[in-house]
Amino acid sequence: MRANAHVGGQNLLTWEGIYHLPRTVYHDVRRVRTLAWAITGLCLTHTVRLGAWAEVLESRAQYAASRVRRFSRWLHHPAISPPQWYRPVLQAALVDWPSQSRLYVALDTTALTPFVLLRASLVYRGRALSLARACIAP
Repeated sequence: MRANAHVGGQNLLTWEGIYHLPRTVYHDVRRVRTLAWAITGLCLTHTVRLGAWAEVLESRAQYAASRVRRFSRWLHHPAISPPQWYRPVLQAALVDWPSQSRLYVALDTTALTPFVLLRASLVYRGRALSLARACIAP
C-alpha cells in the first residue's frame, strides 16, 4: 500500500507544525517532518503500527525496516517530549473552535491500587483528545 504520489497534506502539516511549535521544542526541522509523516501515516492507515506508517512514508530508504526504524528512533529520542509537543498543537486546534459550540469534557478515572489515574479529555467526533492527566497516590 505504499503511496506513489506525493502526499500534499504532508508539506502543509510540516509548515503548520513549524508555525505552531516553538523552535525550542523541535530544535531540528527533520523532527517536525517526521511528525508530519507520522500523522499522515496514522490518518491514512488508521493504526498506530509503525510498519503501516512506513508503507506510506516517502523516502529514499530501500527497505521498509529502515522506515520503521526512522519512526522508532524519532519516538524514542529524548528531545521528543509529548507534553512539550502536544500543548502547542492542541492550543492551535482550540483557537479556531467555534465560540457558539459546546465543549464536552470527559473525566476518566482508573484505579490501580494504590494509585488512581485521572484523565480529562475533550470529546470531539466520538474521540477523546487528552487535555490533562494526573496520578494520585495515597
